[in-house]
Amino acid sequence: AVIVSSILFGAAHSGIYSILISIAAGILLCLIKIKYKNLSSSIFVHICVNALLLINSIYYFYNGVYFIALIGLVMFSASLFIRSNINKI
Repeated sequence: AVIVSSILFGAAHSGIYSILISIAAGILLCLIKIKYKNLSSSIFVHICVNALLLINSIYYFYNGVYFIALIGLVMFSASLFIRSNINKI
């Protein structure tokens, strides 16, 4: 089920590079859902990733600076938030 849903998640994105990354992200989101036993955690991570990619695109377009470190920091913070608030989500 994880592989099939991840392939469907990847198929919803255009471009071969985007599809491969989306399949990997789909697997990660499925594993987060399985580990924490709720869909809210994987939805929260998906929202964070999309928001960071949007911010990164805008920032990169205007300033020419790519800030992967910021994305990593925010994702790490999001994982800590999920871990500490898992019973509340």
